[in-house]
Amino acid sequence: MTDNIKICPDCRAEYFGHVESCAECEVELVMSLDAAHDEAMHTEETGAGEGNVLLEQGGLGTITELVEALKTAGIPFQAGEMEGASEKTCSDGSCEPEKVYGIVVPQSSKEAATAALDNYWESMDPEMKTANERMLKGHCPACGFNASGLTECPECGLNLVGDSTKPTGRCG
Repeated sequence: MTDNIKICPDCRAEYFGHVESCAECEVELVMSLDAAHDEAMHTEETGAGEGNVLLEQGGLGTITELVEALKTAGIPFQAGEMEGASEKTCSDGSCEPEKVYGIVVPQSSKEAATAALDNYWESMDPEMKTANERMLKGHCPACGFNASGLTECPECGLNLVGDSTKPTGRCG
């Protein structure tokens, strides 16, 4: 048994760390914000004197997931709160500013770290690889229509402006 507390993302009920799903909602539990915060703040040695680059930024949940992917891949990193930065996230029908966290890696590890995160995103949504390949060719990521230079796909109506390849949890 672990000392971590897990919560239900739907009803916000708290459970001991060894429990996997909510008895009421029957959904998978997630780490409590305190445990997730501690995990996201994990720091690995990034190499003395080496130039570091910001690899990814986002909400605590997303950064915590990405930290795990980097740990699994053995990539050195630093993760923590980005002072003075906030983004709006929507939950329970309201948009509130939330702290932004970032992951920094040594310049020499940037390519490997990017590949590790790409693999993570693709494992979360296997169709993402196909969508990314279509976008690189100038095609609609959803239907494959040749939409080079267009802002909306005439075939399926998908908005093609902006980077929609990774879930962000952001709202307007």
